[in-house]
Amino acid sequence: MPPQEKYHALVSGESLKGPRVYGPEAIRKINGHLVFTVTVAGNAVDLPLINVGKDEPVWIAYADVLKSQELRQFAKAEMVERLTNELLDNPNIKAFVTPQSSKSETFVHAVVAEVSLNVGKQMPLIQLIGSEDELYTRNRAATGLVTECISVVSAAKGIKKYMGITQNDAELLRALGGEIVWIDDILTTGETRDKSFFLINRALGLPDTATHPTFVIGTESEWSQGYPKKFPGVNAIYHTPEFTHVLPPILEHQLA
Repeated sequence: MPPQEKYHALVSGESLKGPRVYGPEAIRKINGHLVFTVTVAGNAVDLPLINVGKDEPVWIAYADVLKSQELRQFAKAEMVERLTNELLDNPNIKAFVTPQSSKSETFVHAVVAEVSLNVGKQMPLIQLIGSEDELYTRNRAATGLVTECISVVSAAKGIKKYMGITQNDAELLRALGGEIVWIDDILTTGETRDKSFFLINRALGLPDTATHPTFVIGTESEWSQGYPKKFPGVNAIYHTPEFTHVLPPILEHQLA
């Protein structure tokens, strides 16, 4: 495929410059269950709206590419298009990096495989290691390339997790040179991304403040006066709200 041509699959005609931002109007009730409807690759996808809070309610549109075939299929199509265009625009991108995640791992591997076919070369995918066991993580990681990571999920469960990068993968990153793209499913606080950047930058000898292009299915932030929160450098398909202290009427009715 000539570099000047853009790749177009299922989403031709749609804007790929930023996330589609949603508010309470996307909430519906289907068969007694609350759902949050987003559009992915031109198709409506119903995400379960669930409360993940402990002491206070935190309602989110829960995106799980393992459980939702529709989300998996359509998000893959749109992310493949976005990443293919990114690589055609910037041939200096040499690898993808993703955190360890049982929920998104298979999805990310499938996306990278298809992107590689589109650009005509196998793109390396480096998966960071992670565990709740600090010693186990340190024993597998390169010296000095381990960090604590308290993601939203970890915080909700009251656990600590540790991330690292193996010696082989650190050497591969250095050997490849060029730029990297970071991929994950959902970005909320940015903790996992920021800790991944810390490891990547240390492995490459870059300043700790260096950032890298980020591609995710969705971003989310609290439904408040500042909504939607801006995530510079992040390419997301959609942005959804977290409902905490300010609840839309349909949720207030459910909680009454």
